[in-house]
Parts: sequence; C-alpha cells; structure tokens
Amino acid sequence: MGQDKPKGSVMVVGGGIAGIQAALSLAGAGYGVHLIERTPSLGGMIPNLHRIYPLCACCKLDPRASACEQDPNINVMLDTTVLDISGDTGNFSVTVKTANDEKTVNTGAIILAAGIEPFDPTKYDTYSYGSLPNVLTSVEYEQSQKPLGPGKGILRRPSDGQAPRKIAWLQCVGSRDINQCDAPYCSSVCCMYALKEAVNTKEFDEDIETTIFYMDMRTHGKGFEDYLNEAISRGVQLVRSRVHTINPVPDGNDLEIVYAGDDEQMQKETFDMVVLSVGIRPSGEAIELARKIGVDINENQFVVKEPFKPVSTNIPGIFVCGGLSGPFDIGESINQAAASVSEVAAILGPESFSPPPGYPKPSKSGAKKPKVLLAYHFCPGMAPDLSVDLEKQAKGIPGVCSTIRVEGDILTSITDKIKETDANRLVFASCTPAVHKNLIEEALKLAGLNPYLYETVDLRAIDPGTADVQLRDRLRMGVARVALITPPPLRQIPVVKRALVVGGGIAGLETALAISREGYPVTLVEKQKELGGHGRHVKATWQGYDVQKYLKAIISSVKKDKNIKVMTEATVKENKGFPGKFVSIVEKKGKEKSISHGVSILAPGGNPIEPREYLYGKNKNVYLWSELSEKLLKAPKSIEGAKAGVFIQCVGSREPDVPHCSNFCCSFTVRTAVDLKIKNPGMNIYVLYREMRTYGERENLYKEARDKGVIFIRYDLENKPVVESLDNEGKLKVTVYDPILERPVGLTADFVSLQSAIVGKSNQELADIFRVNLDRNGFFAESPEKMKPVDASSEGVYLAGLGLYPKDTGDSITQAKAAAARALEILSQDKVQVGGMVAEVNPEKCAVCCTCVRTCPFSVPYIDHETGAAYIDPGLCQGCGMCVAECPGKAIVMGTCSDQMLIEAPAVLFAIDY
Repeated sequence: MGQDKPKGSVMVVGGGIAGIQAALSLAGAGYGVHLIERTPSLGGMIPNLHRIYPLCACCKLDPRASACEQDPNINVMLDTTVLDISGDTGNFSVTVKTANDEKTVNTGAIILAAGIEPFDPTKYDTYSYGSLPNVLTSVEYEQSQKPLGPGKGILRRPSDGQAPRKIAWLQCVGSRDINQCDAPYCSSVCCMYALKEAVNTKEFDEDIETTIFYMDMRTHGKGFEDYLNEAISRGVQLVRSRVHTINPVPDGNDLEIVYAGDDEQMQKETFDMVVLSVGIRPSGEAIELARKIGVDINENQFVVKEPFKPVSTNIPGIFVCGGLSGPFDIGESINQAAASVSEVAAILGPESFSPPPGYPKPSKSGAKKPKVLLAYHFCPGMAPDLSVDLEKQAKGIPGVCSTIRVEGDILTSITDKIKETDANRLVFASCTPAVHKNLIEEALKLAGLNPYLYETVDLRAIDPGTADVQLRDRLRMGVARVALITPPPLRQIPVVKRALVVGGGIAGLETALAISREGYPVTLVEKQKELGGHGRHVKATWQGYDVQKYLKAIISSVKKDKNIKVMTEATVKENKGFPGKFVSIVEKKGKEKSISHGVSILAPGGNPIEPREYLYGKNKNVYLWSELSEKLLKAPKSIEGAKAGVFIQCVGSREPDVPHCSNFCCSFTVRTAVDLKIKNPGMNIYVLYREMRTYGERENLYKEARDKGVIFIRYDLENKPVVESLDNEGKLKVTVYDPILERPVGLTADFVSLQSAIVGKSNQELADIFRVNLDRNGFFAESPEKMKPVDASSEGVYLAGLGLYPKDTGDSITQAKAAAARALEILSQDKVQVGGMVAEVNPEKCAVCCTCVRTCPFSVPYIDHETGAAYIDPGLCQGCGMCVAECPGKAIVMGTCSDQMLIEAPAVLFAIDY
C-alpha cells in the first residue's frame, strides 16, 4: 500500500536496545534486516545493569535478543564493523569487516543505532579513580549489585571485602563540564540511575547510609518524581553540592569528601565507598563512521536532527535512534527506534529474506492420548550435571515420549523434534522460560499443534539445597498440567485496515499522517473546533525552531490528505472490539456515527492547571506560560519592550496534589528568556526555580541564558515567592528568599510568567471508553509488559503526546511516529488470531444470573438475548479467570486452567497412584 517506492532490506547498525527494537519492528513489518553489532553479543549497555528503572530486571532484554537471533528475517552479524557506506535510498552499499574478511552488503535504508559508552573518569585526577580502590564508577557498582554477577549481589568494598556502611554518589562526573571532560551537556540518565542504585542498596541492607551529592536533581521523566520522593522516604540523603576532591583517610581505606553545604561552609564527611555517576557519550567509532559518510555532527558529538524530523539525518535514507542522537534513556531510545521504522516505511517497501511461515492446519491433538516432549535449555553458570539429572527424572514420568536439549536454533530444533516423535504436548524447562514464550508458541504452530499446548518449568526457581526433589516435582507437575490442557479454540478474524486517532494536536496529526502515507485510511477525532492543540500557543522549540510554521504545514497536509477523515467538534462515546477489529461510536453535533477500525491511537493532549496563587486572574500582567507564548505570537512588542520579567517555575506541580514534574517548563522558560534577551538585552529577567531541569543538550541553552545575564534564584516550598501589585499600571513586585544571600530579595517586574503543571485533558473519560489504565498521576499507563512505552494496557491501543505524560514538541513527534509504527504492525496483517487462554460460556448451563457481568474487571461478558445466555468475546477476554471462579453454575470454563487440573494436582504432587 502507499505510494510507489523502491523495495529493499534495511541495515541496523548497533545491537543495543534501540537497534534490537528497530530490527524486530522492521522484521514484523516484512523487511529483511541486517543487524550489525561490533561486540560478540547483543544488548549494548543493558546487560551491565542490575535493574532497569524502577524495578524491572534486565533479563527483560533477553526475549528481544533471542527473538532477533531466531528470526529468519534478521541477519545478526556479531563482531562486525561497518567500514564505509555509499549509495542512496533503495541502493546503499555497505562495506563491513568481520573476523574473517571484508564484504559488501546491499540494503535499501540504514538506521544508525550504535549507542553509547560511559565516560572514563581517569581524566578526573581529583577523584583518584584507579588509585583509590573504593572509588567505583556507577557501571562497576551496578555490576556488583547483580545477583548473577561476580559478587553474587553481595556488596563488599573492593579494598578489604568488608560490607560498606556509608556510600556516596557523586553526580555529573563527565557531564555539565567543559573544563575536564569537554561535555557541556547533561547526560540525562544519571540522576535516575543514582537514585535507583541507592534504593537497591537500601533493599539489600536498610542500615547502609546512602548520600547523593548533586547540582540539580533532574527527575524529569514519567514517574521519576514519584521515585525521587520514594527514595527520600527510604532514607536516601540528597546534598546539593558538587564535590571537588576525594581524599584518602590516613591509615585505612576510607574516603573523605570535602564539600560546601547549603550555608556555603566547608564540611568534611567520611565514607566507605564512593560511586562516580559517570555521564554517557555517543560511541566514538559510530561518530567516526558518521563523519566519514557525511552525516552532520554537532558540537556535542551527537548526530544533528531537526526537532520536526527527530530521527532523520541530513542524508536521505539514513536514520538515527538512541544514544547516537543524544543522551536518551531506554524508553526514549525505544520510541526513537520505532519512529525510525515509521520513517523507513515512508521511503522503502519491504523486501524479506524469508517468506512468511506457512502453518499446517492444527491437528485434533486433544482427542489423542497425551505424548509430551520435554525440551530444556540451560543458561550460562547453571550446574553442568543438571542435564543428567533432568534426563533421569524425565524417564520416570508417565506421558513423556522424548527429551531434547536445545541450543542455538531453538525454533527449528523443537519443531523438528515434535514432528519426529509425533508429540502433541510440550514442556519447556529453562532458567527463564518466559524469554522463549514466543518461540515456543511459534514452534507448536509450525509443527501443526495448538500453540497453547505447552507448560514451562523455571529451573532458576529451584533451591540448590533440595534440587533433586524440586526438579522431580516441578517436572511432574508440568507434565501433568500440560496433559490435562484442552486445546482452546482459535479463530482467524480479518483485520479492519483503518486507524482511529483521538486528538488533533501535534501528536495526533503526526500519527495520522504516518499511517495514511502507508495507504491506510485514518479517522481523526478532535474535540475542539480547530486542529493543532497546544501547538497553537507555542512559538518555538527549545532549539529555536518555528513551531507555528511547522504546525501550519502539517495541518494543511492533514486536511489535503484524502486518506484522512477529520472530525472536529467530535467525541468518542463508546468503543468495543479487539486488536484488528474495533467499533467506536463518535458523536458530532448531536449525531452519532459508527466507525470500524483495526487500531486506536489516543493523543488527547493535556492542559495547564489554573493557579490560585501569584495573583493569577487578578493582575493582567500575570500569565500562564501558554498565555505568555501566545502573547509573544500575537503582540510581541508588549512583552519584548518590558524592563523586567519574572518566571516562576513549578507552579502547582511537584506538590502533594500534583506530584509529577511537567518536564518541558524549564526548557520553555530558558528558551523564552534567551529570545527576550536577544530582542532586548537591557531587560532584567529573573527565573525562580526549585530544580533547573534543562536535561540533555538543553544544558547548552541554560548556559547561554546565564551568559546573557538571566538571573536564576532557587526557592523551596517553605519559602515560595510572593507576588504583589505595585500600582494601577499593573507593575508587580515579586519577593523571593535567596539562599545564597540568605535574605529576601524584592524584584520589580512588568510581567510574571507562571509555569503551571500539565495534567491530562480527558484521560479518565477515554480510559473508561477504551479500557486502558491510568497511572497515579492521571496519565495513560503503558503496557505492563516492559519496554513498550507507547503501548496501552489494552492491546491494539497506542499512546502519544501529553496524555501519556508532559513532553516538548520534538518528543511528541517521536512518540507519534513510534505509535504509528506499532499500529502498522497490526494494520499490515490480513488476519488476527483470537481465542486461546480465554473463558468460554456453556449456554446450556448458563442461568443468566449476571454474576460474570458484575465480576469481570474488563467489562467483557454481556447477556446475549438471542441465545439466552452470557457471552464472552474471545477477542476481548484477558484470561484472568475471575468469572470462571465466581460462576455459581460452573457454566464458564477455561481449557488451559480447568477444575480437573485443580482436583488432580494434589494427587500428582504427592504421587498418589503415580
């Protein structure tokens, strides 16, 4: 579908999380992918981590890495370096060097995802890294926390093996510094990983004292402020100070830190260990390659991108995502990877390495006597004799027809073994069986079996002290359960190849265009009369690009697009269905219209709260940030000619009622202040802030503002600024306590700008309609499955823009393109499968008591008056089993978890008649 364009494969350079995600999404869209990684394994930096914020174990990466290695449309090339790139879109020639030789690979498009590397702190002589054994980098400390690491997760000082009692973290080591490390930017992720490491330390031993020395605590992302507050409640101490020197304590291995406290007095404190929170920088080899092929690089050594084209380089057909384009966290890198796939799809048609798999018709295995294949896979570090024990135990279990140890190509090994042995059930044992879930189900389908006829056994959960008994019992229970599974019915439903986009702001507009250009119709629903959302009030991005010019062009493109049906002054009233087949009721001017669509994208935007303080609404020269921005668009001279202006940050946010950080307020303020200083250098501008969160490359803008004379004064909640009217002319007096001068300071201002909190616009209403969850702050919650930052908690529903959490224009565009890419994965399919682990109603037993209707947390069951019984749509059922447990007439069953299993489980466990 879509316009005529060349076809080809895609090369992804870099096997970190961004590269892995890009490769999987491309393969899912039908592209052949060359995934190039210069190291011996996939994963990038993540395998070095103990946990991903906030509590997720890093093994969540393993399923994606395994999927790449097993996918016939992904050619994984490890220990491979890209030497040169030539050609253009649809016809690139890439020279790569492997361990054995050099060769040329032809490809249609390229995604640069080469990732990051940590700063080397040996350049900081004052921190004595390398000479004082108890000074570690954050990466080293993270590895020491890993239960499967060399220290088994037991914290010990490197110098003497003693348990530490006091640990300090020093922030901004290799960031926000032009004197020693030539990295003026903020590395963006360091505050969060220091908090995470400190909290994990507290979980290991609550009595360990943890102290973080910082300049600005930049917890700007979704849920980050909540995590900061929780860390403080756990006893993590925060000290605002940049430490200059670490000194060894004589006659011992302790470390002394000298720092200036809040009162500017020098203080000394002794610690057992010091962790250097090292900054991140793009891969040196990747930057060298980018320069060689002509990709533009900025002064911070990142690939140059326009904010309105956040994953495009200056070379058509070459895109960028992840750490090569800036200091981004995991979620942002995944969004960029998906957005890159959307951009590739716009210029290149898919060409696969392998045709789509053909599945034989599933056999009626439920009618046959169960024959169980036991397949097992061992992770590195597992007991070498476990294989012998497992094979021995398997031989004594009735129903097991064969065993196989699988390595490498797990998919083919299991498929072939099932066919060879005529097995009709599978038990899969491994250290992390969830990693292989998709491969297991694919193998069963390829072998002609129902994909739900399997059970897993987690070998990692076995206690070494009673390994023999536990292994025997777990295998027996696994075989018994899989033998009792009734093959659940499956149905193939045609996909409705249309998208519904809710919200006509920048995120909604970009999503609609990205889907439409692939040839799929889009219905765009906007509550307001005009398109554009809050973009209509924004003058410029933080980089200084004209938002109004961009917005005008994109609105024009949407209105001219014949594939996009725009419905303004309209709202969604109802939604039913499942991924691939939804039906929504949209109301416009009192009339309702039914719309069928395969996917839903929610991008309703957000609103700034209206403050009840600082004379807002009582003085005409006190503005919300959005009102000031609009004033600068429509009547700029009234602001640009002022003698003095005051910006107050965190108005109504980061407080008990609205605890989250609104993310882009600091960047907006500093951008506006710089622009005003350029227009009127004599204007006095004051920024009153709690934390200056100009994260990433925004730090350069913060420095520019200080260089131009913008005055920054920090305040806290106990000493909020006070705004008073001075005269009838609208002049204002702002009084703020200056912590450096240790006294109140009075500021005379012609205008005051309030950077008020951003909250979800109509999130609760849409969450109820589309059956998705909200987080504690009222924003849409992502899928509980980790590393899916634009997937809602219900499948087939995707999220973008301010409704997911506050963000600036560039990030909203990235998220919109990522949501479009995820939606295209469903729209590109002809059919979707429904059924499986879902509940079914036996109409003959149903008494129409409505217990299931009242019980279901997802509101799926309803009374079908034609059949006179309850009905559960297999496409909507989430498989929780609550209706099965509550049904008084036992009219509802689940083939994968039956009463018979529960009744027979004790007999199996205790080997009665076994």
